[in-house]
Amino acid sequence: MRLGLILTLATCATAAPLGCGRARTVEEVQAEYATKILEGFSVGYSDITAERVDPRTHTLYNLTVQSGDTLIHADSAVLVVDPAKGTIALRLRGVVGADAQTGVVMTLDDLSTKGFKIAGPVRE
Repeated sequence: MRLGLILTLATCATAAPLGCGRARTVEEVQAEYATKILEGFSVGYSDITAERVDPRTHTLYNLTVQSGDTLIHADSAVLVVDPAKGTIALRLRGVVGADAQTGVVMTLDDLSTKGFKIAGPVRE
């Protein structure tokens, strides 16, 4: 489905490490990506933005993914970092997606994006 493709495209970038050779913590990686998304994060053909972020948990609120004619909105999103795999993904809650070309509107309680590799080591 097109929604899955867009979410895969939206999560196919790598992060630049904060320190030279220093393993970042899960919280540092979450903070880095939360800031990028809050400021407007573009990857592939997708733009990802959030209205606000909780500075303690790095939970994103009113997240939007725009890719061509497809728009996805999530009430909230959590950044999921897997230190063992060196990946990060988004867990979206309260998802609504719409495709202007097909007119299809879809709602989901939650949706997780595929994790993608981040540059540099991550420690717990």
